[in-house]
Amino acid sequence: MAREKDQWKVAERNRKRRAVVGLFVLLIALALIHIARASTGFGAKVTLPNGMVGKRVFNFTLYGRDDLFGVGGAPRLARDVGMICFNDRFVWISESEGGKSGLYDAEVNARVENVNYAEAMSISDLDGGRYVTCNGYHVAMTGLRLFYDGNREPFLPRCKWRNFANTDLQHPEFLERPCSDR
Repeated sequence: MAREKDQWKVAERNRKRRAVVGLFVLLIALALIHIARASTGFGAKVTLPNGMVGKRVFNFTLYGRDDLFGVGGAPRLARDVGMICFNDRFVWISESEGGKSGLYDAEVNARVENVNYAEAMSISDLDGGRYVTCNGYHVAMTGLRLFYDGNREPFLPRCKWRNFANTDLQHPEFLERPCSDR
């Protein structure tokens, strides 16, 4: 009987030790994940003037991927976004996962379906004409990752791409964000 009690006490002690060690390992893992996210920029985001949100999300790659989310940060509208053009209502994505391009409307929080490039530019008023690729807040298609809050050189859009000529823009303060003269 005494031997059974001793074995039970040893087993209970071992369970407590395993629980403490497991908790310690979990805390270390969470700390490492937090450090990795902070050092690689995962979680970087920007709210565009139309309310849509661009975020860098984890993707099992060194740099992650840039996704476009609807107004307020949900739902996810496009994955692995490359170049964008945007104004106060629309975002045109020239590259995304699977090579898809598309026009996204902030008022309905969705992709505008069944439109080609010319129709999308007409609907959105993003057509810059013959010598300008974009008539939104910038005059050139620009990588989403260049707009993230807190970016520094060399991860900034060019200053000469800002579109001060478009007087229809409702949030000209967005043009005062940091930019690069490179």
